Amino acid sequence: MKSAWPEHPDYKINISLYPKRVRVIVQGETVADSQQVLLVEEQEHAPVYYFPPADVRTELLHKAEKSTFCPFKGEADHWTLQLESARFEAVLWSYASPFDEVKEITDHFAFYPEVAGNMVEE
Repeated sequence: MKSAWPEHPDYKINISLYPKRVRVIVQGETVADSQQVLLVEEQEHAPVYYFPPADVRTELLHKAEKSTFCPFKGEADHWTLQLESARFEAVLWSYASPFDEVKEITDHFAFYPEVAGNMVEE
């Protein structure tokens, strides 16, 4: 799978350090807590928070069989969140080797809306 950047050099993805602390709380348990969240604003998409791995409770994550491809970011691995009380299949994703144009998101985790709905900004 190849990058779409050569054919669409004007495509816009802005990546910036978000100025607030962001936490993800699922069923009362803090899954991610960071003051180093990257805000990814991609044209024609809703903004997405990407959490550095050090600020995510990776011991609760298991690599899912699902993977997806974005022509502007690359191949994404998906992760299942396993809490003591519940399992959430493939609700996070990350890019181990994103395209150079978005290399800042390497290994950062993003949450799908069913989990991201539990985000708290401070």
